[in-house]
Amino acid sequence: MSARLVSAWILMSISMPSAALAAGQEITTLLDCTGADPDMEFEECNGVSDPFSYGYCIAVHSDGTAFVTGTFSNTVYRVDGATGEKTLILSDDHPSVAVGWPYAVYVRDVWGLPYVYVTGYTSNNVILIGPSGLAVEIVGKHTAGQNSLMNPTDLDFDSDWNLYVTGSVSNTVVKVPGADGSDATVVLDCWGDGEPGVGACDDFMNAQGVAVDAAGNLYASGMNSGNVFKVSPTGDIEEIAQLDTPLDVYVGQDGNVYVTSNDGILVIEPDGTMNLRGVGAGVPIGSHIAVDTEGNLYSGSPGCDCIVKSTLRDGVFEHVATLVDFNGDGETPFAYPIGIVLDDQGRLYSAQEGRGIGSPNPPHTIPASAIRIDLDPDDDGVSFEEDNCTAVANPSQCDSNADGFGNHCDPDLDNDLLVEGVTTSDDDMALFLQSFGQQVPPGNADADLNCDGVVGAPDLSGHFVPLIRTEPIPPGPSGLDCAGSTPCP
Repeated sequence: MSARLVSAWILMSISMPSAALAAGQEITTLLDCTGADPDMEFEECNGVSDPFSYGYCIAVHSDGTAFVTGTFSNTVYRVDGATGEKTLILSDDHPSVAVGWPYAVYVRDVWGLPYVYVTGYTSNNVILIGPSGLAVEIVGKHTAGQNSLMNPTDLDFDSDWNLYVTGSVSNTVVKVPGADGSDATVVLDCWGDGEPGVGACDDFMNAQGVAVDAAGNLYASGMNSGNVFKVSPTGDIEEIAQLDTPLDVYVGQDGNVYVTSNDGILVIEPDGTMNLRGVGAGVPIGSHIAVDTEGNLYSGSPGCDCIVKSTLRDGVFEHVATLVDFNGDGETPFAYPIGIVLDDQGRLYSAQEGRGIGSPNPPHTIPASAIRIDLDPDDDGVSFEEDNCTAVANPSQCDSNADGFGNHCDPDLDNDLLVEGVTTSDDDMALFLQSFGQQVPPGNADADLNCDGVVGAPDLSGHFVPLIRTEPIPPGPSGLDCAGSTPCP
């Protein structure tokens, strides 16, 4: 999976309050502006001298360990997937490696161990950090020729573990066979080829995104030249699209290549078919996207300070759900999402630039952070925004009274939106006992909480009892917006 980058010169907007969660959603703060500093309080963050500032990109190892770049703090952190322990693995005081504005990050799994690759935007290099923490420069400014890699932004690998990295100022894509720094060559430059030229050139300008598909085809975007190039495994070079400000180039979990632009999203299928897809209302397209196995797109933007899930309908990516945005409740800090990545376990990760960088920390200014969102908290194969029981696994989604709360989490048999114990003859428990031991029908289908066709002990012990409290509680929770009304949906 490719890291996704854009130009560094993105201006920040107004401050926004903190992140709101959709019903049943689980969100974890992996890292904030304090970094791994145990003596620093969150309230002390100012965006200037923080251990973690301007969160830009995030990559995830197969064991759930996350690696996050802090561009302005010149730091890279490792966050353990099991314990949450934070470790600083790279900074600008490294004794032997120049580290300047770490941008893209890619984690490669080798026999279960993480090898981490980081681009240094102002240090003009790519740094490899091994499992032991040893850091070495594998590609520098002049590795593939004089000034061949300047201000690198994005990187990706092919199936043979050849490294490809874009140079935004050198207007190049550099290939490093074996990703060990030897035999580096320029495969694409501002002449739109890999051959040295003389004089001015503008065919491929401000190289940004790069990605390699399963067949070994390389795709790269030129932001200022407004185009997308394809380089075949045999080295054939072709300009395949002209777009307004193409940025991110990304291979989705569905196998398609996606290129974001002001014109929409270019989708390139494995057989080479290309379609420019529109973007519907409420779908932000910022600098990074991620796409799951079903083709659902996840995107963020400073315009809404949110991450949104959308799906393709009639040639347009239409809004499905806002996964996280602001409501000022003082919970998880979240502002200006930049890096977005999906793992293979239904979890989405994001790095946030934050607000107020370069100034004191006034009220509502949000420092940098990195978060993880569980898209299927109960692990039943249904995304939370479509799940009528987000805290109880119910793959069948059965909902006998069609109120948007699945039977598995809806012992509210009198439909007053409260689950009550034995207090009156018409409370929920009393209604449940009236059908106890009966098949459905004639038993009350709403009392069949596990939807097995019988109202019995499994319903009582597995579904009803855990929800009974000394005080009435609401049914659910449900991820459906219409929950509590009938019919829903």
